[in-house]
Amino acid sequence: MEQIMIYHQELKALLFILMLGIQHCQVAKASFAPVNLEMFNDSYHQCLSVRWSVSGTAYSSGSNIIFHIQVSRDTQMNIIWNETYISKYLDADNRFTWSWDSDVPLECYTHFVRIRGAPAGDELPEWSTWSQWKAHHGKENLRAKPYIFPHEKIVQEGSSIRFCCIPGRDQKVASLWYGGAWYHVPVNSSGTFEIEVHNVSSTNAGGANVICTTTNGRGLPTFHGTVLFVTKAPDEPRNMSCETQDLKTLICSWNPGEKSNLDEDRAPNYTLHEWFSQESKLCSRNECTWPIQRNQQIYNFTLVAQNQLGKKSVGIVVDATQRVHPLAPTGLEFHYINATNVELRWTFTADYTGLLLLCQTELQIKSRHVEHRNSTIIGKAPTSLYTVTHDRLQPNTNYMIRLHCMATTHLSTWSDWSEQLGLGTPEDVPTAGLDIWRGVKSSQDGRSVTLYWRPLSAIHANGYIVWYNITWRQRYDQSNYQSKVVYEPNNSAQLLIDGQAYVIHITAQNGAGSSPTSEIRIPKNDENIDNSQIKEERAYGKDGGIYVSWKPHPAAYHGYVVEWCNFPKSQHCDLQWKKFNASVDSDVIRSDAFNPGERYTFRIYGSNEQGEHLLEKKSGYIKELACSVAMSLKVDAIKADTVHLTWDPYQRDACQEGFITHFRIYLKSPGGICGMKGSTEHTLTDGNRVCMISINDTEKKNFSINPLKPSTKYEIAMVAWTGGGEGPLEFTKVRTQPDTTAVIMAIALPVIIVSIMLLQLLLLGYWKRQWVKNVCFPDIPDPNKSNILIFPTLKEHEEKVMVPRNCVTQKIEILDQQNQAALQMSDVPRKESEREWNCMGEARDCANMDSNLHDMKRAGPLYQNCDHTIDQTQSAIYLEFINRNFCGTPEDAFEILTSEGYQPQREIQPMVMPK
Repeated sequence: MEQIMIYHQELKALLFILMLGIQHCQVAKASFAPVNLEMFNDSYHQCLSVRWSVSGTAYSSGSNIIFHIQVSRDTQMNIIWNETYISKYLDADNRFTWSWDSDVPLECYTHFVRIRGAPAGDELPEWSTWSQWKAHHGKENLRAKPYIFPHEKIVQEGSSIRFCCIPGRDQKVASLWYGGAWYHVPVNSSGTFEIEVHNVSSTNAGGANVICTTTNGRGLPTFHGTVLFVTKAPDEPRNMSCETQDLKTLICSWNPGEKSNLDEDRAPNYTLHEWFSQESKLCSRNECTWPIQRNQQIYNFTLVAQNQLGKKSVGIVVDATQRVHPLAPTGLEFHYINATNVELRWTFTADYTGLLLLCQTELQIKSRHVEHRNSTIIGKAPTSLYTVTHDRLQPNTNYMIRLHCMATTHLSTWSDWSEQLGLGTPEDVPTAGLDIWRGVKSSQDGRSVTLYWRPLSAIHANGYIVWYNITWRQRYDQSNYQSKVVYEPNNSAQLLIDGQAYVIHITAQNGAGSSPTSEIRIPKNDENIDNSQIKEERAYGKDGGIYVSWKPHPAAYHGYVVEWCNFPKSQHCDLQWKKFNASVDSDVIRSDAFNPGERYTFRIYGSNEQGEHLLEKKSGYIKELACSVAMSLKVDAIKADTVHLTWDPYQRDACQEGFITHFRIYLKSPGGICGMKGSTEHTLTDGNRVCMISINDTEKKNFSINPLKPSTKYEIAMVAWTGGGEGPLEFTKVRTQPDTTAVIMAIALPVIIVSIMLLQLLLLGYWKRQWVKNVCFPDIPDPNKSNILIFPTLKEHEEKVMVPRNCVTQKIEILDQQNQAALQMSDVPRKESEREWNCMGEARDCANMDSNLHDMKRAGPLYQNCDHTIDQTQSAIYLEFINRNFCGTPEDAFEILTSEGYQPQREIQPMVMPK
C-alpha cells in the first residue's frame, strides 16, 4: 500500500512538471504572436500594407524574427498568398510593416490577412499561434450602385490588366467591353465579374473606355463605364545644356524624347532642382530658366522627368560665365570708305561689359560666293556702339552682309544672325590687262589680222567695261599710229596690214579708267613658216582633257601659245588659246566644250620679240569613239578564186570619231572554213563566226582575198578600227566565177589519157603482131586451145568436148570391086553420108576412117552390131572403132581426149583388128 502511495505521489509530481513545461512552452509561443494588426491600402497602386506588433519580451532586442503571412480572398479558406517575412526585433514597442501588391484592384474583393511568428535561425521553427484574420473590405458589400475597377488608372504599354465589375443591389453583370471586344458573363454566375486583358496598347489622349453592362430583375440593361490610360514611362532627357544670353538668367534646354500620348495633365512633368541653393522649379517640357545670383557662379542642376509609371533624371554642372550665348546684334549699318573698304556698326541690348566677344561677318556675292571674316571686340554697356572695318572688297560689287558674335570662352556658342543688309561698292580702274591673241591670213591686198581677247573677270574689271581701245603701228615706225575703238560686248576686231612687222596694243576702259596695256606683235610676212611643211602629229586624251606636248626651244622663244577651236566643225569655231612660259613643254588642255568622239586640232606657236611662229600641229580626242559611218567598200574584180576589194580613204571625211588604227575584213563562207591567206576565225558580237583578215596599213586602199572556191556565194564586210572600237558592219554578197580552165581540163584530160593508152596499145600490137596472131588466130583453130577463150574461172578438167548423148550403131556396107570406080567417083558425097551417125544431134567427122574401110573390104564382109544395153542414168558415151566388139564409157572418152589432146597433123594408123 505504501508503495502504491509512493508511486501515486511520484506520478503527481511528474504530471506537475509536465504541466509547468507545457505552460512554459505556451508562454514562449505566445510571446511571438502578432497582435494589433492594422491594414492600409494604396488603391491606385493596388498595394495592401499590414502593420503589427508582437506580444511578450522573451526575445532579446536586435534579434531576427520570422513571420509567416497568409492572404485570403473572399473567404478565410481561399488562401491566395503565402510568404515568409524576416525582421529584426528591436524592443517591445517595435512595429512591423509588410506590403503586398495585389494582381486585381483591392476594391474588387474582401481580403483577409493573418500572421504567426517564430524565432529565426531554427531549422524547425516553433511557430506561435495564428493571429486573428484581419479583413480589408472591398466594394462588393456596398451594392448601392455598380462599380468598375480600376478607375481612370494609368498603366504601362504592353502590360496585363485586370478589370472587375461589381453589380449593384438586385443586379447581375451581363458583360464587359474593352478594346473593341465583349466579354460575357458565364451562365449562373452572380456577383463580381473579372476579366484580364494582355499586352494593352497605347491609347489616345482621352484614354480607352471600359464598359460594364448590368441587368436588374426585370432584365433591363444598364451601362456603366470608366477610362483606362495606357502610356509609357518618360524618356530620359538628353543633350541637356544651360547658357545665358544676358548674364542675368540661365536658360536650360534638353531633348525630352518622344512626346507622351496623353494630355498635359497626365503627361510627364519636368522639375529642375539646384543642389547648392536646394531650390526646385517646375519647368516646361523642354526648357527652363534659372536666375543668376551675383554671389554664385557654379550651378549644380538635376532634371527629373516623372509620370505615374516612373521617373528619369539627368544632372549638369554649369559655370555661368562660360556658358554665354550672346544676343543677336541689332541696328546693323555701314559707311562707305572707298571701293574696297567698308565700316560696319551695330549695338547689343545686353550688358557685356568686361566680356571679350568674337564677331563674324558674312559677305555674300550674288548668292554664290560666301566669305567669312572674324573680328575680336571688347564688350560694352547696353546700347553702346560696336564698329568693325573690312577691306579688300571688290569694286563695283554687290554684297549681302550680316554678322553674329560669341564669347571667347570655349563653351560659348554663336548668337543668332543679325539682319542682312545689301552693299554695293563703287567702280575702280581695271587691275589687269587683257589676254589677247590673233589670227593672220594673207591676201592679195596684204594681210588680215583678227584680234581676239578674253573679257576681264569681275575681280580684275572693277566695274563695267564700256569699250576697248586698239592701236597699231609698224614695228620700226613709232610715229605713225592707227587706232580703233570696239565697244562691249564684242571681244574681237579685224585689222588690215601690209607685209611689214607690226605692234598692236589694246586696253579695256570702264567708268574709273583704263586697264594696263596688252601687246601682241605680228612678224614680217617672209618670216612666217610655211604651214604645209609642218606634219600633224597625234595627241591623246588624259584626265578629262587632251594631253599636248611640244619640243622645247628655250633659246629661241620666251614662251609658247597653244591654239585650238572649241567647235571645229562649226563655222564659228570659238577660237581658244593658252599661254605658257619657256620652261613648260606640255599640258593637259581642258574645256567644257570638248566632247567624246570629236577631233580637236592644236597649233603650237613659239613667242619671241618678232611675234609668234607656228612650230607644231597636234590633233587628238578627249575620248575616241568607233566610226559611226560604214566604210564604202567596192568589189572591183571577181574571179573563180579571188575577190579584189577597194575602198575610199575616209579618215578625215566620214570618220572623225577616232584615229583609225587598222582595218578588218570579215568573210562569211558557206563551209565556215578560213582558208584564205592571213585569215583567222573570229566571232562577231551577234554570235556569228566569220573569217577575219586584219590590214594594219591604214594608207592601203585595196586588197585581194584568195584563195576562194569557184561558183560560191560569200558575204564580205569591212570595218575601220579606232581607239573606240569598230565601226558599223555592212555585208556585201559576192559570188565567185566558175572555173572554166578546170572544166576544160576535166573534159580534155580523160580524152588525152585514153588516146595515149590506145596509141600505146596500137604500137604494142604492131610490135607483137606475130604473137598476137598466133594467140588469137592459130592456123588450125581449136576452141579448147585458143588463149583467147581461156578464162581464169574455168577449171582445167572442164574443157568443152563433144559428148554424144546416144550411141547409134553405124552400119558398114562392103561394096564390090567393080563398083570401085563408082565409089571413087562418088567419094565426095559419100563422105557427107558417112557423117550421118550422130549423138544427140551432134555430128562427128568420120572421114579419116576411109583407109580402114578399104582394108576391111579385102577381108570380106563383116557385120557386127553393138547391142549392149545403155544405162540411161549415166548417159554413157559409146565410141565405135574398127573393133566391133569394143564399147567405151564416158570416162574412157575423156581419158583419151585429155591424154592425147588435139593433134590435127597426126596421121591415123591402121588399126589391127582382132582375129
